[in-house]
Amino acid sequence: MSTQRTYRSAPMACRSFHNWGPFAYTGTKLAKMLKLKGRVTDLQPELNSSGRIKTLTVVGTKGTVTIAGSELRQRLGVRSTWFSVGVLALNAPTTPVVYGARSRLTGVARGLSNAQLQQLDGGSWKPIASVKPGDGGTISIVIKPSVTTRYRLVTGKVGAAPVRVPVSPLVRFYAPRTPDALRGYVRPLSLVGAPVVIQRQQGPGWTTAAQTTVAADGTFLAKLQLTDGVYRARVGSGHGFVAGTTPVLQVSNR
Repeated sequence: MSTQRTYRSAPMACRSFHNWGPFAYTGTKLAKMLKLKGRVTDLQPELNSSGRIKTLTVVGTKGTVTIAGSELRQRLGVRSTWFSVGVLALNAPTTPVVYGARSRLTGVARGLSNAQLQQLDGGSWKPIASVKPGDGGTISIVIKPSVTTRYRLVTGKVGAAPVRVPVSPLVRFYAPRTPDALRGYVRPLSLVGAPVVIQRQQGPGWTTAAQTTVAADGTFLAKLQLTDGVYRARVGSGHGFVAGTTPVLQVSNR
């Protein structure tokens, strides 16, 4: 998860010293500035009665530490502890999204206003949804990408690192009717002509049992002699998709 932090100053008389920011940092960069190992994944500030940073709890991949405001000021090289801290981070799904299905992006938008979800369309970023954070600034947004797509969170001039959401084709078998063929279908139809590999499980891995291609109507037919075992069909990556497979098919001739 990428963490972006911003500083916003409170109104003070000496504007040349105290009106500054926002500044954005990745979790890796911030960890280096704070002299911590790993990568920062979250920031939890505690303010004193005057609104200054009293302590900052830093959550990272190598543990959690709490830094006093005075020490934080030294490590960051700033003139004051009168600033605000925001976190903007987006998490990608842990598995590919199957074509036609919905998925969910999660993350954090805390201490920042007017956050927005954008997706990369061609060579430009386009807004697709306003973000409404829940408790603790957590966010959860439903998406339905038609091909592998990059998303990011932004607010003003500050943006979190983009995340890539891979999309795999929908690949399914029809129920076998004869012992010498496997039939199925692939979606979307833009994958007409794509190679389809029929694989049979052998030990911990898979071996190729037959090969065919996607027909004009999105179906495929593979000729092979079915024996007892576990099979799947696989369509490789391309046309904006990562590789996709059918659910496994158990074949028994008993």
